[in-house]
Amino acid sequence: MFAEPAATQDASAPYWRLNSSRESNSQYFEGAKKDRLAISIVNFEEAHILLREHKRGSFMDRRIAVIPPDRQIPIELQITAPGFAPDYLFETGFSFVSARFREVAGLPLDKVQYLDAPCNICTPEAKAKDYKVLWVHHFEDVLDPARTIIRDPTRLTPEQLITTRDTYVYRDGHQVGSPVFHLADRGFLMVTDALARRLARAKLDGVALEDLTSLTPDLQRPTLEVGD
Repeated sequence: MFAEPAATQDASAPYWRLNSSRESNSQYFEGAKKDRLAISIVNFEEAHILLREHKRGSFMDRRIAVIPPDRQIPIELQITAPGFAPDYLFETGFSFVSARFREVAGLPLDKVQYLDAPCNICTPEAKAKDYKVLWVHHFEDVLDPARTIIRDPTRLTPEQLITTRDTYVYRDGHQVGSPVFHLADRGFLMVTDALARRLARAKLDGVALEDLTSLTPDLQRPTLEVGD
């Protein structure tokens, strides 16, 4: 039996997964359904050469390297879907963040890089976001291997794939070296509780902060919501 936490919570978790919100995902797929290029990377092939050159390892545990200045290229973003202009957007391997996100987060520049992301083929509201690519090259192994359960999809029945989720438990007393990092062995983009609360209070559009250690009755990860 799974516990039944509320869909949103203000409990203290040490780390939260940074993700796109359900509302933002719905807008994304609605826009893509009308026009597959409505939300896309213009220089896709060139951008993904860069991605392959600086990501190593298995699908779930790709290690991300620092991109030297002479190898950096603009990641050209196209957003023509009306009304779609979130503060956080994940598109085919790249995390795009708005100027407001960058201001609120105040991330350490020795742990992340910001790549240029010109939004020339964009709606006015998307262009106004002044997007950059958030390139996080810091990893942390924060999971307790004795208590974390990662399912093997090849060993599960279709029903089990639908009705179960991985179980995440964090190491006791682990101190991370950055407020934002990739989760070793899974590749998720994670933030500390302090940064998560700062982002949540700013009410950034399209940002979800998920508690990996809990599940709602419909097998979703609860998200952090804080008061003003």
